[in-house]
Amino acid sequence: KRAEQMRSTLAAIVESSEDAIIGKTLDGIITSWNVGAERMYGYSRQEMIGRSVKILFPEDYVEDWQAVYARIRAGQGVSYQELPNICRDGHRILVSKTISPIRDVSGKVVGVSSIARDITRQKQAEFELKMVADLLAQSNKELENFAYIASHDLQEPLRKVEAFGSRLVLKYGDKLDEQGLDYLNRMQKATRRMSRLIQDLLSYSRLTSLAMPFQMIDLNEAVRDVLSDLEYQIEESNA
Repeated sequence: KRAEQMRSTLAAIVESSEDAIIGKTLDGIITSWNVGAERMYGYSRQEMIGRSVKILFPEDYVEDWQAVYARIRAGQGVSYQELPNICRDGHRILVSKTISPIRDVSGKVVGVSSIARDITRQKQAEFELKMVADLLAQSNKELENFAYIASHDLQEPLRKVEAFGSRLVLKYGDKLDEQGLDYLNRMQKATRRMSRLIQDLLSYSRLTSLAMPFQMIDLNEAVRDVLSDLEYQIEESNA
């Protein structure tokens, strides 16, 4: 009674499994077909009992199937991470499968059992995730290239403003009053500040690729820079 109860419990576990659990003879003839196999492949138990398991394999896998069964007869198990199988409606699925020998009480190999799990959606999700990662990497690369080109192009007019500002100071500085020199000095400072901001923008765009280390900064200097950038708006709004 205890042995019968154990067999009944084992049968219930097999039937309730979401995985396809299939029993076969050493010739590949199906002897058991659980509910999980019905759901996965679309064949009922009545349709599959007594048929060759080769119906589930693509034609280009027949030779592999024969090699697998040769190993099973020798008492070895086989595992697949990704194995194509064919369902009743003809579409292919990818399964993760473990194929093992079934032994009798004397240890002789008398059959084959396989446990298969449908990983089609999982592999599709992995593929889509890789595609997104590749697109993101390409987008980041293009953004980095754009930032480099943009910073180079934006620096050119700034260099001219700074150069001509310096010439203005040298040639006409003595003709400007104190307020004029102050305006010119502020203009040159703003030009240099803009040049540095463009370089900082380029550095910021490369943060993820260069893995730049964190470092201490002077927040007082950062605040002074902000006040300098917003000087005109501060005066205009009397902030």
